[in-house]
Amino acid sequence: MTLLVRDEEDIVERNIEHHLSRGVSHIFATDNLSTDGTTEILLKYQRLGLHTYYREQSHTHDQATWVTRMAQKAHQKLPSSIVFHVDTDEFWWPDHGTLPSVLCAEFERFDGIGMVRRVNYVGPNIDVPSHTFLDRSAKM
Repeated sequence: MTLLVRDEEDIVERNIEHHLSRGVSHIFATDNLSTDGTTEILLKYQRLGLHTYYREQSHTHDQATWVTRMAQKAHQKLPSSIVFHVDTDEFWWPDHGTLPSVLCAEFERFDGIGMVRRVNYVGPNIDVPSHTFLDRSAKM
């Protein structure tokens, strides 16, 4: 899994723990100039061997380049794996099995993965219009 972060100490550890518990074996994360505790959290997982850390010093906000670079590095390190990108506020939750098993099955079935069904959830303490709570427009 690849992850691009900047100043996300409030959620990055939950994201990492969640995806590791769903079967992700390794996370490649690029930290774009975080000034909060994000860097320390990422380095902790690198010391555990569960994460590869990159520090991006650029102010260009060139997400496509950084995510592609992580995917290429992941493919070099784990050539038989499927690599997918997650934003820090996204928590991928398979309907059954583990993320790797579901993604591999979908990849073999369609020779790639085009869309993933997504549900947007906003906690009950946030006052937003009800139509923003659920998005089932994308089908797996």
